[in-house]
Amino acid sequence: MSARSEALVQERIRAAGYRAREPFPGRVSMRMLLKCIECGEEQRLRPDTKLKPCEHKQREQQRRYEEYVYQSYYKVLVEVRTEKLQTKNLRALEALPGVEGELWWVQCKFCNRVWHMRSDKLRACPHKGAGDPGHPPLPAPAARKQKAPSAPPPAVADMTVQGRVDRHAYVVEVDGQWDLRVSRYPNVPEIGSSHCLFHALLPEGSPEAAEEQLRASGWEISGEWSRPHRLGWVSGSFVRYAEVSGFLYAEVKSPLLTEYVIAQDILGSVARKPELTAQRFLKRHHIDSAADGIRQGTTWPLYFQAEVEAAVQRTRVTTEQ
Repeated sequence: MSARSEALVQERIRAAGYRAREPFPGRVSMRMLLKCIECGEEQRLRPDTKLKPCEHKQREQQRRYEEYVYQSYYKVLVEVRTEKLQTKNLRALEALPGVEGELWWVQCKFCNRVWHMRSDKLRACPHKGAGDPGHPPLPAPAARKQKAPSAPPPAVADMTVQGRVDRHAYVVEVDGQWDLRVSRYPNVPEIGSSHCLFHALLPEGSPEAAEEQLRASGWEISGEWSRPHRLGWVSGSFVRYAEVSGFLYAEVKSPLLTEYVIAQDILGSVARKPELTAQRFLKRHHIDSAADGIRQGTTWPLYFQAEVEAAVQRTRVTTEQ
């Protein structure tokens, strides 16, 4: 090609807004490396009569749109990967490195071993080995939350309201010996269990002998003695029923107790099965059933102390009026 023709090509390149980055190849049908004077983008184009100016504005808009799409996808992917970390009991030591399954530094929540896993193939820690070397600095261990000190129970001297609790007394013959047992529930308890509130040996299986032992310990007889034909016996954690004859049963009332001690006695069953007995306790003491702690057996004692004190105060006011 002549020098005149090459000069025309160079003029056409400058007119389109480009600068040649390599010598002219000799023919306009062959592509050559051109650089946009305004945006600096390099492209391989044919320097013929169809050469068009750079579309850098459109490409900038396209670039921004692609970046927006990427950031939106990245944000959603971070949430998905974080949820996956929770299911595997892992924590991230760095931000998610990308969306193509790049290696990600994670740490086990239980054994604190550090692993370099693919972000799209997370797996639970095997709890063995030394982990992967070269990990980033580990975060300082989180300080354990200090439990708030519980309020001291109300003083017994302040609890002037007193009362008795209904219980169940049984006179039974075991291995030729008459036994008096007072139970928290309507069945014969095992000696030494938390259900057995009082126990004494009797010289004979008569109501008189049983009443003598009960009154000497502060118990009161609230009903007539009867001879049931069927009794429930507690054996371990089970109750078995048997047809019997000659056994005695009566409803009794406990020795005089302060209201706080009565509530403590109820607490034994409430703490074990709060969903079964808490409502009865709340109804008796006029406590709002929407209060926190009813369904939480572990926090019940703390909740119980404050609420019993409030219930006693309400009962005291009612009694004074």
